[in-house]
Amino acid sequence: MSSKFSQLVDSAQEFLPLLPWGVEFEKDKFLRSDFTSLDVVSFASSGIPAGINIPNYDEIRQNEGFKNVSLGNVLSAASQDKRVTFLTTEDQGVFTDLRDKVINPLTGDKIRSWYNPGETWDTQFSTIASTYEECRAECVSIYLSTDRNILRIFGYEGAEAEDIMYVNWLSMLRAGLIALEFYTPETKKWRQAHMQACYVILRVLMDSDTPVFNIESVTGSDGKPDLLIRFDRNKLETIAKPVIGEFLNKLQIYKSTADISSGQLLYNKY
Repeated sequence: MSSKFSQLVDSAQEFLPLLPWGVEFEKDKFLRSDFTSLDVVSFASSGIPAGINIPNYDEIRQNEGFKNVSLGNVLSAASQDKRVTFLTTEDQGVFTDLRDKVINPLTGDKIRSWYNPGETWDTQFSTIASTYEECRAECVSIYLSTDRNILRIFGYEGAEAEDIMYVNWLSMLRAGLIALEFYTPETKKWRQAHMQACYVILRVLMDSDTPVFNIESVTGSDGKPDLLIRFDRNKLETIAKPVIGEFLNKLQIYKSTADISSGQLLYNKY
């Protein structure tokens, strides 16, 4: 898996122009990151991430470089038999089938596998800097997940690639719904930057002029109120991707130009 991530990094300068902003808003010089897949024994945190970008100091990442680490066994740690919440029966099959098909080809087992001087991104965007950046990263991931050349790097083409693309976006919608568990209505505060980012993406797609998904209020098999997400996969590339692309473009430009007021207005709207 590390070799595939390395291949992705090697092709980065080919894929970066696919993002919805011009070269004026990219770094003057591309810094090649190290991308490694690791298995973790323990992680001292209230929530274990599936991947991390280190170090957490933007001035170091900007000038020196950075490392991307995918925590491979975190992705495979979920119960294989547990029903995935908020998904329809037909989506359960696609979601589960793809998870079960991810194997180690060698063993046949499942993979375990600008700004003025003195100013920085964190000092300027302050309280929203962390969640804003998480949101930008997530938007980049789903936006580029529709590129067949990127999917091909990981060995996926045809119908299976289409399913992976669909489940990737469906997972983001589901994460946005689950994110509400990390919001405190009494204080109107989010307790987790990444979950706020997922919720923002959900809301961006929800506000699309042309609906791409709906959330149904239903009665679960236990007789209790439940929710179901219905995502129109036929609108993924025609509606959903352009909506996220437009939003992502704004995130990038506001960050690149230190347009704090516009960035806060955009992000805090959700």
